[in-house]
Amino acid sequence: MTRLSCNAANCVSNVSGLCGARNINVAGASAHTSVSTECSTFEEKGLKSSLSNITNMNIPGQVKQLFNSQSIEMSPNIRCEAQSCKYNENMLCNASDIHVSGPGALSSSRTCCDTFVE
Repeated sequence: MTRLSCNAANCVSNVSGLCGARNINVAGASAHTSVSTECSTFEEKGLKSSLSNITNMNIPGQVKQLFNSQSIEMSPNIRCEAQSCKYNENMLCNASDIHVSGPGALSSSRTCCDTFVE
């Protein structure tokens, strides 16, 4: 599984800089740069978002992470629509480590996959 770090602190799935979602989607089918991608799984933190995203929580990964500060234990399944990214293999990301950027993001359109490489 791919490990994903994220600096979109306002995302409901962000747990201390790691992605606490079980499944995420990187959008940007026709992207040729990282800024043309976005994490379409992004939801702004709040009670309503927390409740609506509860089924996508990576609870086993979050529990493992609580007890291990030496390595990243949370590894979401990452679906990728960026057709020209070299890590896209049959619509799944095969990079071992991914970083999603979105400092200050309040919507998915303000996020991007920094790992994107054409």
